[in-house]
Amino acid sequence: ATSGDFLLVVGSGSMNLHAGGVEEVAYAVLAAPSVSDLLLAAQEARHKFDILTSITASGTAGLPVGIELRQNYPNPFNPTTTISFRLTKAERVSLDIYNLLGQKVTTLFDGNLPTGFHTFEWDASTQTGYRSASGVYFYRLSWSNGVESKKMVLVK
Repeated sequence: ATSGDFLLVVGSGSMNLHAGGVEEVAYAVLAAPSVSDLLLAAQEARHKFDILTSITASGTAGLPVGIELRQNYPNPFNPTTTISFRLTKAERVSLDIYNLLGQKVTTLFDGNLPTGFHTFEWDASTQTGYRSASGVYFYRLSWSNGVESKKMVLVK
């Protein structure tokens, strides 16, 4: 690295390794023209390289409990953002976008999905095809046993 280079180290949580144990580790080397671009690249790399790292005493992989709704990326965004979540069992889910007034802007998905990781992209358009204005929006994931939402910012 030279004096003009940007450096960013991102950790992915703690690891406990018992004697004789094995742990898989992934590294990503990123470059970007600015700090903000580097932070976005790091967020995307962390998302892409997300792997299950929990090991139980018996040596079987631990599974996430419940539904995990992730923060969209990039955030703030323009013109598109990616929303992802993980299901631990097959579920009927609905993924909706709301504005600050609580009005539904659009539905990205409504239906059944299998166990696993799911990703959807929002291009800032409304249900009727119009482009949404700059501002704060909320995405809400609903399923049979609950609802979770997160905030995102559209900047034009």
